Amino acid sequence: MNKQAESRQDPISAVLADNLQRIEEIFTDCSDLTVLHWNYGPDLAFSAFSVYYDTLVQKKECNYFKETLQDLVSKQVGQGTSVLPEALFSFFERDGASAHSAPVLKRFDQAVKDVTDGHIVIFFDMWDKALSYKAIGIEKRQVSEPTTEPVVQGPKESTIEELSKNIGMLRLRLKSTNFKIVTFSIKGETRTDVAYGYLEGAVNPNVLEEFEKRIGQVKSGEILETSFIEELLEDSNFNPFPQCRYTERPDVAVAELLNGKIIVMVDGTGTILICPATFTELLQSSEDYYQRTLIASLIRLMRFIAFFIALLAAQHLHRLKHLSY
Repeated sequence: MNKQAESRQDPISAVLADNLQRIEEIFTDCSDLTVLHWNYGPDLAFSAFSVYYDTLVQKKECNYFKETLQDLVSKQVGQGTSVLPEALFSFFERDGASAHSAPVLKRFDQAVKDVTDGHIVIFFDMWDKALSYKAIGIEKRQVSEPTTEPVVQGPKESTIEELSKNIGMLRLRLKSTNFKIVTFSIKGETRTDVAYGYLEGAVNPNVLEEFEKRIGQVKSGEILETSFIEELLEDSNFNPFPQCRYTERPDVAVAELLNGKIIVMVDGTGTILICPATFTELLQSSEDYYQRTLIASLIRLMRFIAFFIALLAAQHLHRLKHLSY
């Protein structure tokens, strides 16, 4: 099926009232949805309306439509009162430059998706397309020092709950075109964005193939956090040892990418899933990467010795206790 046929599966109507009716039907009982009606052109004779979630939009006082018209007037059509629909539609369909980026939407389902993603979508009468302004402004946690992996040496920043910023922090450290990031959205009620990354040339092709086969099963359902994906990637749910591990440090994630690991990130989650994991990696510390090789090796050896002492010595201590009596 070609792109033109796909765009006609759920087209936007050229009749403004029809689009408004569909919006009202789809967003029934959504009290935080705002629909604002606009008029423009000579004698304000032409109609449009914008729709957005009031709880998601950042700058409610910013009139995106008005600023776009002002920008268009100064560059294209002269006086503001002479803005005609034909000039407006032609301007955007030719990718005209305006103060705010506004992709042109052709499908109604895409318009609905953009509204739920925090965009302001504007519909016009006599135009079978819509404009979408990205205006999401939810307060999110800022980059701060890791709480679960604090270190004395090394960077003191952690991942946050915003997927794009997490990817950016990784890109900042791994400036290679071989660093691949694949992003997709879960088909479900949550429509969560998920991304996985690997370093081409370092990752085992067979491991990557098996990983992509398994994560392909994740693309439908409800995913809220990285642990949801971990369950689907594991070889066995009955294995007592973790088969993947987590980190909130971008530097650790990059180090594991260089070692041929695959990372998984979920929008809204401040941790990175690293897979596959081995038992020895579970006894490593993030600060090991910043120690001298000899010192880091000795510390790791001491951890292994301490682990086996804790595992095996308890029963012997119990026996000695009874013998002492």
